[in-house]
Amino acid sequence: MQSKRVIASCAIRRYVTTLSHKCQQKSLQPTLPLDFCSVSNNDVYSLNRILHDLVKYGSLTSALHLFEEMPKRDVVTWNIMISGYSHYGFPRKSVYLYNKMVSQGIRENSSTFSFILSICANAGLYKEGLEILSRVVVLGFSMNLYIASALVNMYIQMGLTDVAFKVFYDLPKRNLPVWNLVLRGICEAGKPNEFLRLYSDMKLENVEPNGLTFCYLIRGCCIERLIDKGREIHSLVIKTGWLESNIFLANALVDFYSACGILVDTNKAFQSIPPQDVISWNSMVSIYAANNLLHEAVQVLEEMRLWDKHPSAMSFVALLNLSSRRKELLFGKQMHSFVMKLGFDYGNVLIQSALIDMYGKNDDIENSVSVFQSNPIRSLECCNSMMTSLLHLGVPQDVFELFSWMVCEILRLMK
Repeated sequence: MQSKRVIASCAIRRYVTTLSHKCQQKSLQPTLPLDFCSVSNNDVYSLNRILHDLVKYGSLTSALHLFEEMPKRDVVTWNIMISGYSHYGFPRKSVYLYNKMVSQGIRENSSTFSFILSICANAGLYKEGLEILSRVVVLGFSMNLYIASALVNMYIQMGLTDVAFKVFYDLPKRNLPVWNLVLRGICEAGKPNEFLRLYSDMKLENVEPNGLTFCYLIRGCCIERLIDKGREIHSLVIKTGWLESNIFLANALVDFYSACGILVDTNKAFQSIPPQDVISWNSMVSIYAANNLLHEAVQVLEEMRLWDKHPSAMSFVALLNLSSRRKELLFGKQMHSFVMKLGFDYGNVLIQSALIDMYGKNDDIENSVSVFQSNPIRSLECCNSMMTSLLHLGVPQDVFELFSWMVCEILRLMK
């Protein structure tokens, strides 16, 4: 026991060093109200606070060392490690820790089940999630609102929407976060009937939606191209005043009207967004480019430059594709220069592929081949664009040679 206390004390000292280093990197002062020199090794509450902050700052190795050397661990200790490993991309480690906790006789609380079921759902560990469900039922947590929310999310992820709805509607109380969770899952699953049913039930139960709710509702209308219902929700958004305060909602409306092909309303929605938001600018460039509106796309691009906003890689891909379709070689070359100026020309497979295609479709095979040869990585996308360009110019022999080279490369990599 004495040795464990010494090791735990050393872990605390390492924590102070790690935390101070993190704070120096962030130009912050440590503000934790702990006198680390006087922490009792048997004080689980204090050690849990240290463990929490180690995980928070990403020091998982130090956190695990402290965790393993703690003389006593409670359910909060285990919850910190389970959620921490999931947060940093180790869901299977989280499930392993959960199983280890149960095997040591530590009883779960509601937070444990909420964490671990969400982890299983998001990581696709459905078998493990269903096994944990049996513990939920045995310990009488099945009607807990937060655990039921995690269960609903898991069932939706599994494609069992009927089961998810049964759990949802069996809840004695449904708060707004639960409604939002189900709306998100149904939107992502592309279930128009269930989506409209949920919306109707929300109104019947007088649930007051927030900005996130409206985002999911607009997104559902966007996926299913429900123009009338989308306009209805848009009116409600304006009436409740969410449009002015929620930039994500405004961008969702831009996407909705664009998906429905209503460019006039798309532009109106765009004009309501503050010019500081670069996402909306890039959305409009891509939308105009996808609809072959070169003048409008260039106009938005110029406005972006006036506001000192840089186009994204996807905006350049859309503009280069527009140049390919409209045979605008000069415009394509201008976009190529812009791409090089911003440093997107090196290593971005999508842009490289679009450049090869643009030059090929504009009958400039020399530049098409030049871009292909200058690419440090001969990706599948770039090879496909190069073959398409060669076919466009009527040189099938070169296409076969390139294809043969691709096959040889694949065989070489397989050895």
